[in-house]
Amino acid sequence: MGTDPLNSTLQMKKRARVDTPTSNCSCSVTVRMACDKSANNGFISLWFAGPLANSPEKRQDLVLNIIPTIILNCDFAPGNGVRDTPTLSLNLSEPGAVFGPIGTDSLRPFNPDDREFHSFAAICKSTILRLNLSRQQFQGTDLKKLSSISSFLQRRSVQPRPFEFERHHLAPKNHQDFDSPPKPPPYSEQDVSQRVAEVQPPPYHGQTVGEQVISKRPIDIGSTPASNGRSKRIRLPSPQFTHCADKINRASVLCEPNTPSVPTEPNTPSTRLSVASSICPTPFTLSAFPDLIEHKEPARPEQETPNATDDNTSSSDSSPSRSIRPTCFRHAASTSIKHRKLVGLREDRSHDPDEPISSTQRGSHASPARYFRPPCFTHASSPDSPGHWKLAHLEQELRNAPDELIRELLIRVGRSHLLAAPTDTTGTPSFMFEVGSAKAETLEERLERLVDQRIEHYLESGDSQLIAKLTERATSECREHISDEFKTRGDDFEEEVESGIFEVRRAVEEGLEEIRKQHDQCEDDLKDRGVKVVTAAEKAVSNLMHWYNPPRQNLHDRRLCPPHELGINTRRRST
Repeated sequence: MGTDPLNSTLQMKKRARVDTPTSNCSCSVTVRMACDKSANNGFISLWFAGPLANSPEKRQDLVLNIIPTIILNCDFAPGNGVRDTPTLSLNLSEPGAVFGPIGTDSLRPFNPDDREFHSFAAICKSTILRLNLSRQQFQGTDLKKLSSISSFLQRRSVQPRPFEFERHHLAPKNHQDFDSPPKPPPYSEQDVSQRVAEVQPPPYHGQTVGEQVISKRPIDIGSTPASNGRSKRIRLPSPQFTHCADKINRASVLCEPNTPSVPTEPNTPSTRLSVASSICPTPFTLSAFPDLIEHKEPARPEQETPNATDDNTSSSDSSPSRSIRPTCFRHAASTSIKHRKLVGLREDRSHDPDEPISSTQRGSHASPARYFRPPCFTHASSPDSPGHWKLAHLEQELRNAPDELIRELLIRVGRSHLLAAPTDTTGTPSFMFEVGSAKAETLEERLERLVDQRIEHYLESGDSQLIAKLTERATSECREHISDEFKTRGDDFEEEVESGIFEVRRAVEEGLEEIRKQHDQCEDDLKDRGVKVVTAAEKAVSNLMHWYNPPRQNLHDRRLCPPHELGINTRRRST
């Protein structure tokens, strides 16, 4: 025989004054109690509202949740007399769990002297609680319901009901969050001048201006290695510029100081070098667009003769001044080959990038001056360079763009014929999305279209495992969402029902009170009118009695009067 679902679930929400015998403090809270006999769970929660330090303009909720597993004893005393207060006594094995607003690190009141808040903090840390409820809140069978809840929560087998604190915008807190921050150390009342006098500045050893010697900064000989030929050598990227290094080394030797006893830094060379010999072209490695750029060597003049002093350099590099030439950029097939050679040299770990390239690394190819020729940026350029630069710019812009965007761009510029599907379908299997119209569409419409196309592709491909996996995942997510929504709606419905019942009862009480007042007023009016009617009736009856019963003396006189004494009028009246 099953349990009645209406009687298996009991809920109650009342105002109470909670106190603890361990400390002389009490505060007003809202008590929420519930038990489910079919699910064998229940809870008791104490809700306190007050302004916190982080939000003084709004009252925040603090909750003390008491689960049945920590309840050692739960006694309910309903009270026999009218003035007796129903009391619920709780004896806990440990303090209950505290929940506070989300985003608060500490639980401190806005007013440090708030006694209600400090009392609730002490109650949260206590294990003995007494809930005093007002009898005016109970109507009908509320006392029996509260007694049933208290006796059910006292059982050892009752499990705690999960507290959905996220729905109330709460988070778990610790009892230490109620503690006040530690006080700062006391300020020392020491004289400021005395403290300043204790701090003595370091002694200053002055030197007169005449004794100061203006000299160069000495060099630490011990920190400099004795023989370091490589550090003095200027590293150049090509052998064709070694004559510049020789000239600079000779100039530095001539400018060295002649006093070996005082090691100082060498002075700046004062010898003037010729402009033609001092210009050393800077090598550039143009690897940004290896397939688009080629260094074309311009035509050499007829009077140009090879340099006899350097056998390894080319004839065009007889002097540094002649190595400065305008660079032309042209698209050539040999550029990719040169780029691969340069990449091979770059990937070689054994090669020092600061040292010149030897003849063994070059092999049988041309001189490295063709690959590391310094460009002179002048107005001289080939006629085809703007198109190549534009193509490189478009390639850089469209490199990471999605396929759908490129297709739509081709449609807008009138190049939709380039979207024809290739006849060769061999290779890796792939699918193509349908190209939409050229009219502008919103982001939501585009996403919906892409999702629909992807779903159609999955359905057409016949991947049953993937479809089953996606369906199962979507079903589980929908099931969880429906379950959470059902629980949330159920709790909200229960709260609405409780509040509705409370409002109906209050309206009924107000109506009954108004009916009683109207009844008493009508009864008083009826009594007043009844008294007035009775008084008027008695007066009318007395008047009637007086009119029908004349005085006896007058009747007796009329009987003794002789007939001859009656006047003429009397006779006429008798006739």
